[in-house]
Amino acid sequence: MAAAGPSVFLLMVNGQVESAQFPEYDDLYCKYCFVYGQDWAPTAQMVKETALPPAAQRGEGHGSPELGHWPSLSSSQGLEEGISQITSKSQDARRALVWNFPIDVTFKSTNPYGWPQIVLSVYGPDVFGNDVVRGYGAVHVPFSPGRHKKTIPMFVPESVSKLQKFTSGT
Repeated sequence: MAAAGPSVFLLMVNGQVESAQFPEYDDLYCKYCFVYGQDWAPTAQMVKETALPPAAQRGEGHGSPELGHWPSLSSSQGLEEGISQITSKSQDARRALVWNFPIDVTFKSTNPYGWPQIVLSVYGPDVFGNDVVRGYGAVHVPFSPGRHKKTIPMFVPESVSKLQKFTSGT
């Protein structure tokens, strides 16, 4: 009789980074990534299709048939990191930065140790137009199934000198 391999369970994360409050900044974007223990693995992998779309086979549209296969994601997979669009503050009383940035990823593991956390970083331009971090934070993915609304406390870097404060815009 064949020995059974270790059993695994799946954790599907499905949601969005909705908005943020950064009163002193505008025109910000966010990046997210997941951190997790060594027994965890995302199931999202780029897969190669063997057939090109008909337009690509004729040399039309985007892409190049001579480059080979077109990568795609299957419906049960997602991305474990991403970057949003730049958003400006809303015109209502909240003055929120609204991204509505979708997240969809599936993890597998043999045990709950090292449960995934989402790490969120927010970036914006300084006085010279360079992207600088405006805040960062992390929160565990919820442990129970269902709908959850999580608020991530953001750590905001602070300049130590007046020159740094001027050049970084903080």
